[in-house]
Amino acid sequence: MLQVYVNNNPEDYSVTAGRISATFILHEMFIKNPIIGIGMGNYPLLRNLDEYRSFFPVISIFDASGYGGIIDVINQFGLLGLILWGMILKKIYHLTSNWKIVFFYLSFLSFLCTNDVSLSLVTDRYHVGWYSNTE
Repeated sequence: MLQVYVNNNPEDYSVTAGRISATFILHEMFIKNPIIGIGMGNYPLLRNLDEYRSFFPVISIFDASGYGGIIDVINQFGLLGLILWGMILKKIYHLTSNWKIVFFYLSFLSFLCTNDVSLSLVTDRYHVGWYSNTE
C-alpha cells in the first residue's frame, strides 16, 4: 500500500523523505553494514543509492533519517559502535556510580553523533551537492 502511494506521489516529501522512508532505508543499510555501520553522517549521502532505497524515489532535498539517538548510533557505527558506546557508558557508571551522569553522557554522545551540526561538519553539506545516482 505504501509502495503504491509512493509510486503515485513521488514528490510528496512527507512520505519519500524523513522517518517514513528512513524506516525502510535504515533497515537496508543495517542489514548490509551490520558490523561497522555506514559511517558518521553518511545517511544523506547514501540514501539515494539503489541498493538501499528500494521503492523510494531519488530525492534532491537534504534528508536526515529523523530518528536520532541509539538508532542513528547503530546505523552509523554498527554493532561495534554500539558495543563501544556501551563500554564507555559502563566505565562512566563505574567511575561515578551515578545514573544521572551516565544519562547525561548518553545524551551528550547522542547529540554529538547524530546532531545536524556534526552531520554538516562531516558531509560539508553547505559546499558539496548531494549525491544522486541519476545525475
